[in-house]
Amino acid sequence: MISKHGCFQRMRSAVRSTDDLEDEVKNEYAGRLVEESTQGTYGLVLGGTSSGKSTAITSLIERHPGLTRAYDGALLQLPRFQRYFERLFKAGDSRAYLPFEIEALLIRHLQNEKLGEATIADQGIHSIWAYARAVREGGEMDDDSYQTMFALYLFLRRQMHLPKFVLHFRCDTAVARKRLELRGRAHEKSYSRDFLDRLDQAYSVVCRDFPADISVMTIDTTHATPTEVADRLEKIALSQL
Repeated sequence: MISKHGCFQRMRSAVRSTDDLEDEVKNEYAGRLVEESTQGTYGLVLGGTSSGKSTAITSLIERHPGLTRAYDGALLQLPRFQRYFERLFKAGDSRAYLPFEIEALLIRHLQNEKLGEATIADQGIHSIWAYARAVREGGEMDDDSYQTMFALYLFLRRQMHLPKFVLHFRCDTAVARKRLELRGRAHEKSYSRDFLDRLDQAYSVVCRDFPADISVMTIDTTHATPTEVADRLEKIALSQL
């Protein structure tokens, strides 16, 4: 989906790479952002839509009631986010991406602000960065909007408790597209194979950005059953928490 606004932004964004935009923001804020984040004791699950995250976490919690899932459904429930979806996916107004992502960053930050032991966080601020990167790579965010989002991300990242470990869920994008069709969420109908490819690449970038002392592991769900995925999550989570 490229709106008339998106077409203009595609021409602009072809000039500079997303990496260059992020590096510029990092340099601008290098002397302004004080590193305050501390490593936490929770597990963080990241990954693109329909990669099997929530299903596996729910199964894990059912098997081990002592564990807790941290997830705020505001992005699908609050009226304002529903209006963002209307503008983005029905009206084709890509100008709604920036306010959507700014508020989504705040929601995910609050979700994971004070997580304790035996908690699995389903997505985080890193997820919003991944989606914004995929949108920008598709030409639907101009440079200034993307850098505004990224500056806020950098600030929030320095205020949060980092996870003890990260699990990156991914799957082949053709499989992801079929899963989305079965799930039937209205806004996901516009997710093209190209967008899912860009989102998959964006999550790979995000997962490489964690400090070296945080374990980052990948679970590929392409050919695995939900039970097999839940078994893998269980084995890793119980060994790490």
